[in-house]
Amino acid sequence: MFYVKTQQFEGPLHLLLELIENRKLDITRVSLTHVTDDFLKRIDEKDNIGLESLSEFLLVASQLILLKSKALLPLFEFTGEEEEEIEDLEQRLKEYQRFKSVSKKINLLRAENRISFSKDEENFVFSTFIPQNISTQKLLSTYTRLLQEIPSKEELEQHVIEEIVSLEEKIGQLKKTIEKRMKIAFHETIQQASDKVEVIVTFLAMLEMIKQRIVSVQQSTLFGEIVIHKDKGNN
Repeated sequence: MFYVKTQQFEGPLHLLLELIENRKLDITRVSLTHVTDDFLKRIDEKDNIGLESLSEFLLVASQLILLKSKALLPLFEFTGEEEEEIEDLEQRLKEYQRFKSVSKKINLLRAENRISFSKDEENFVFSTFIPQNISTQKLLSTYTRLLQEIPSKEELEQHVIEEIVSLEEKIGQLKKTIEKRMKIAFHETIQQASDKVEVIVTFLAMLEMIKQRIVSVQQSTLFGEIVIHKDKGNN
């Protein structure tokens, strides 16, 4: 026995299809833009849309608004995802129309009190999972083929991570040197530097120590040697 629901507006597709059929339009994008305003108006007027169904109506409404925006702004382009959503809406609406047509025919058959018979349930029984005539060689070749189809391990490019001396570490090193020697030439502090970055960090460390009045410096000539002294205030 078949039961066909006849409640008004079972969902957004039901309402949308009714609006299109009332205008005697085919299901096209142009038709959808024509009924957008009517669809939004019916949602606004309909008080008995449950919360569980409201999200479905709003989703279809957003897709219709998107279509109308395209009609009003020809330069407006859909994204790939938006294009798929519109195509999906068209297909679902056409499918719903076919189901609705079939349901009407079923109702007519019920009204005529025709007798129908269902097909007996069939039981499928498989005696074995693997065919009995399979050979060991066949199993081996199949297993080998499957192994070949497994993606090989991708070798990632290796990079050497260089160790970088931090400003705090360099300040600590300079403090220890000043404590032992009282004064030191700047070029001596960078003799063991591995690269230009460490030279720059050493220079910044010296400036920070001057700012904190840990050390003072002397430079007798322009671009001459910088001599670092322990600040007298820290004696």
